[in-house]
Amino acid sequence: MNPQPDALVGNVLALIVIAVAVLCFLDGWHRPHLYKPKKISNWDLFKLGELFDEEDDHYYNPSPTNIMRAIDESKKPSARPAARKPVRRPAPAPKHPLTDDAVDVLCSLGHKKRESKRFVPEFLEKHNPSTLEEFLKLFYSTRKK
Repeated sequence: MNPQPDALVGNVLALIVIAVAVLCFLDGWHRPHLYKPKKISNWDLFKLGELFDEEDDHYYNPSPTNIMRAIDESKKPSARPAARKPVRRPAPAPKHPLTDDAVDVLCSLGHKKRESKRFVPEFLEKHNPSTLEEFLKLFYSTRKK
């Protein structure tokens, strides 16, 4: 099996850990000059601009080809994105006042909404009913034929 150490061993180790923590605390209390943080100005490890210094490029070979590329790139006009032309959408055709209601009525009577949306505007243009009741009469009378 797995034998456990005596309780005395755990107590002694706990006392040792507590004693080390107290000694560290007292050392810091009596000699704070050793543990004070450095001045904030010394914390900066990089000079300003040191990371992005473009003058000292160690990987650039000044060959004639590279020099000509640099000259060509400097002559190019700045690439501006082309101005977008506003999209002109055709004005929607004037809808018959009964269009939405007629589609809803046909859907409630069991017809498919997609077919109703396609069929109703043409039907209203052709027959021009003034009420929904008249629309339904015309719709079902032309449908039976």
